[in-house]
Amino acid sequence: MRPSPVYLVLILLLVLLSICLLYSKQILQPEGMYIDEFRNTEGSLTFTVRTVSYNGSYHPRNAGVIWITNSNNQFVKTIKIWAQSYRNTLVKWIASSGNNTTGAITGASLTSHQLHSITWNGKNYSNVTVPDGDYKVNVEFSEHNATTNNPGKYKFVTFTKGADAVDITPANETYFTDMHLVWSPTAPVNGTIAGTVKNASDQPISGALVTVGSLTATSTQNGSYSISLPAGTYNVSCSAANYQTQNLSNIVITSNQTTTTDFTLQPIPNGVISGTVTDAQSQPIAGAVITDGTLSATSSETGFYSIEAFPGTYNLTCTAVNYVTQEQNNIIVTSNQTSTVNFNLASVANGDIVTPVNNLALNQNFPNPFGQQTTIRYYLAKGVPVSLCIYNTKGQLVRTLSSGAKSSGWNEVIWDGTNNQGKKLSSGNYICRLYSSGITQTITISLKH
Repeated sequence: MRPSPVYLVLILLLVLLSICLLYSKQILQPEGMYIDEFRNTEGSLTFTVRTVSYNGSYHPRNAGVIWITNSNNQFVKTIKIWAQSYRNTLVKWIASSGNNTTGAITGASLTSHQLHSITWNGKNYSNVTVPDGDYKVNVEFSEHNATTNNPGKYKFVTFTKGADAVDITPANETYFTDMHLVWSPTAPVNGTIAGTVKNASDQPISGALVTVGSLTATSTQNGSYSISLPAGTYNVSCSAANYQTQNLSNIVITSNQTTTTDFTLQPIPNGVISGTVTDAQSQPIAGAVITDGTLSATSSETGFYSIEAFPGTYNLTCTAVNYVTQEQNNIIVTSNQTSTVNFNLASVANGDIVTPVNNLALNQNFPNPFGQQTTIRYYLAKGVPVSLCIYNTKGQLVRTLSSGAKSSGWNEVIWDGTNNQGKKLSSGNYICRLYSSGITQTITISLKH
C-alpha cells in the first residue's frame, strides 16, 4: 500500500523541523557578532557524596571513583579514585574512561566508607575548558569482585555547565547520601583588541571607526584605537571617510591579553566629472570656471574641462564673462568612472559685461571656525529671490538657511551648525552657497566642536 500524499508531507515537515532545531544556534547567530559568547564558561564545581556499605564480601573496605561525562556519556575527566589492586572492579568507570586517571586524585582502597568531596575546574583531562552544556558527575564503588554482569553501586547527578550558577541537593539514597553539587561560573574577564589605522603610505588615519559587534572605537591623531571586550572570536571592520572599508574575520580575543590588529586602508578611487562648455551656437567657450564651491576647473580652448572628485553627489556651476551662469545639480560621481556634464551658456543680453560680485556678494562668515553659531552676510544689488544653503563636502544639502525674495542691500543670517532636522552636525568643512538670478557665490565654513 502506497503512503498517502498527506503522510509524505508530514514526514517532510518533521525532517525540516529537525534540521532547524539542529542548526538553530547558527541560524539565530547574528553575522559579525561575538561567536563564542558563553559557550566555554569557566568556573568551579564542588560535589560531596557519602558512600554506604551494601555488605559486600570485603566490606567495609571499598574501592571507588568519581568522574565526569558529558551529555553524550563521553568521558571528560577522572576527578578522584580510591583503588589500586581492586581497580578492575570499577567496571562502569573502566568502560567509560579506559582507565584514564590524568589529572585525578589517586589513592588506595579505603578501609571504611566516608564523605568524599571533590572539585572540578570545568576542563577535560587535556586541561582544555569544555563547552557549556549538560554534564554528569558519576560515582561508582565496589565491596566485592565486581564484574560487568555483577557490578558494584553506581550513581550520577546531572547539572548544566554555563553562565548560570547551579546548586543541587539530591535526596539521600540507600548507598549514596549527603550529596550536594554546586557549579559557580567565573565572571568573564575581558581582553583587548588594539592597533593602528594607517593609509597605504603608512600615515596614521584619525577618526577611523573600528567596529566589533555592537562596540566601536575611533582612531586618535596617531591612528591608534583600543576596545575592551569579553574573550571570544569576532569579526572586525574599520571604515574611514574616503577610504575603502576593511573587514577581518575570526579575530580571537583572550582574557587579560591584548590582541594587536592593525588596519591599512586603501583610498576609494576617485571618479571624474568632465565635459565641454559651449555657447548657443555650439562653439567652445575657453576660460569658463566650473566649480562645486571647493573643486574647480577652467575650460580649455576647445571648451573641455575635467575635475577629479571623490565618489558622491555634486552641484556644479559654470560661469564665464559675458555669459549667463548655468547650474547642474545632483551630479553623481562613481569610483573609476567618468560622469559627463556639458554646459551650454547663453550670452548676456545687449552684450553687457556681467561682473557677478557687483550684483551678488557673499562675505566670509565670522567667526570661522565656529562652535556654537556663526554669522553669514550677503549683498544683493536689488530685491530678488535668493537661495542660501549649506552643503557637506560630498555636495549633499544639509541646511537651507534662506530662500525666497529678499530686500536689496546687506542681509544677515545666523547658523548654529545644525541640519534641517535640527541635529548638530559633526566637525568639518561645509560649503555655503548663495544663488540668485543665475549667479552663484560660495564660501567654505569650518565647524569645530
